[in-house]
Amino acid sequence: MRFIGNVIEKLQRHPKRVVFPEGEEPRILQAARQFQALRLGAPIVLGDPAQIKAVAADRSEEHTSELQSLRH
Repeated sequence: MRFIGNVIEKLQRHPKRVVFPEGEEPRILQAARQFQALRLGAPIVLGDPAQIKAVAADRSEEHTSELQSLRH
């Protein structure tokens, strides 16, 4: 767990942008939200913005509008 803790600390000090492909998948959205919640950086979710919002609404995820999404 020490390795993961070190990585999280470094990312919190120097946040990065990370691209999450297949943004319509609920697990991907959850991972992107956790990445953002831990202040590790700015998640960029790939996919159709309408589908991403629909999936997030089905899962009752708040603050999904804060995620940056790009069509691919």
